[in-house]
Amino acid sequence: MELYLEPGAFRQYVDEKGIERVQVHLEPGDLYFFFTENIHEVPHIAGDQPRIVLAIFFAMSPDDNEIYVWA
Repeated sequence: MELYLEPGAFRQYVDEKGIERVQVHLEPGDLYFFFTENIHEVPHIAGDQPRIVLAIFFAMSPDDNEIYVWA
């Protein structure tokens, strides 16, 4: 079962669980890779500019020599 947090509940959840926080500051054009199974929050954008996200997923298994990629 995947955990879904209601909007605005992320900070309270990580405080209750003692999860360390790291803030990553990205600039336009930056490319950032992270392990999506880690709990994470993507803050809302203030202003009229849209956020453009390119999401690519890699699936790997020690039992399979192939790597599956989809976007």
